[in-house]
Amino acid sequence: MSVFSHQRGVVVQMQAFANKQVSEVAVVQQLISEFTGQSVMFTLDALHCQKKQYR
Repeated sequence: MSVFSHQRGVVVQMQAFANKQVSEVAVVQQLISEFTGQSVMFTLDALHCQKKQYR
């Protein structure tokens, strides 16, 4: 998984994801939490949609 800055044109954060060892959703939530308080916009695919909102 990676966080890509469209403004800078570079990957600013990466997180390894091993299938079936940890949830992809959990990895995304961890990456998002690292940008708390910053003015950023995330674009995710439908896999990351949940009834419970991540705050």
